Amino acid sequence: MHYSAQKLDNLFRCSAFPVFAVADGMVVYLNGAAERFFPEPILGRSAAEMLSHWPYESGSVVSVTMLGKDCVLSVSEFEELLVLTADAPLIADAAALPDGAIADLAASLATLRLAADRLASRCPSDSETEQCAEILYHNYYKILRTTEHLRTISGLASGQLLFTPRPVELGAFLSDLVSAVRHLTADTGVTLEYEPPAALITVQADAGLLEQMVLNLLSNSFQHTGPGNHVFLGLGHQRDQVTIRVRDDGAGIPPEKQTALFQYGSRREASQLPAPGSGLGLALAAEAARRHGGALVLTSAPGAGTTVCVRLQCADRTASGLGMPSPPYGSQLRTRALTELSVVLPSSAYGRDKMSGE
Repeated sequence: MHYSAQKLDNLFRCSAFPVFAVADGMVVYLNGAAERFFPEPILGRSAAEMLSHWPYESGSVVSVTMLGKDCVLSVSEFEELLVLTADAPLIADAAALPDGAIADLAASLATLRLAADRLASRCPSDSETEQCAEILYHNYYKILRTTEHLRTISGLASGQLLFTPRPVELGAFLSDLVSAVRHLTADTGVTLEYEPPAALITVQADAGLLEQMVLNLLSNSFQHTGPGNHVFLGLGHQRDQVTIRVRDDGAGIPPEKQTALFQYGSRREASQLPAPGSGLGLALAAEAARRHGGALVLTSAPGAGTTVCVRLQCADRTASGLGMPSPPYGSQLRTRALTELSVVLPSSAYGRDKMSGE
């Protein structure tokens, strides 16, 4: 393969972002920012040895751990090279949350929920008072969503949130999740499609964190997909790699705005937020994927929809405990679904029929 190191240096020498280039699977160039960014030399090393779930396609944005360092990589092509521009996710900033801030939010939420429960128990059906109760419930779950995102991000960053992976059979796991989401989104006009795999696919995962991650990705797709369109959830298995894929045929995301979506704490203008949300969701999903030793890959283009793939390793079939029945998961699925989908559901979705069993 022929390429010009001088051309690369002319392009990227003065870049404040770490940039490195890969040819035939080997790192053949890095700029000065990349030399300072990575904890050890990478020139001449194999990309597959440093990056999990390699290779990546041009035009994608990847959240991954490289040499023990969390990275967000933007992948592009130059002549016959893959050029990767690195940035550090700002997930660690969540550890700087003031002590007691989340506890204060939780206390206020408990009071809000108690008021909503009392109001709902005393009002007749189809009344204006019942509509007020639905609005209270809806806003309770919106605030709960942001609070849970902050709690998870802060807990992962500080190490206070326990990460407890165990065998999870993904086919049944995702089928239960899809049933809950379809029940809640039946009136949105957006169709969620999912075809369970024919074979059992097992991964070692923290079920609660995995559930939060997938629900968040589905919620993001629903936000940017209008009535009459589709959200697709897929599960693939190739060799020792599992891929959870969430795809939509919605508006898509301009390339220049994609990297910032992974960064907790980055400022975005109102014009960059076509739908409501705290801006924490994709950063949380990316951190969850990295915590599982995986990678989160986003590809999108305006007018062409968005695809987010979470790549994980299959569980070792010989590992102890895999022959035993898995512990039950999804006991909090209804609550998590109501929480994550609160930014796309109307207040009417929080009526008595939808809330039953929560």
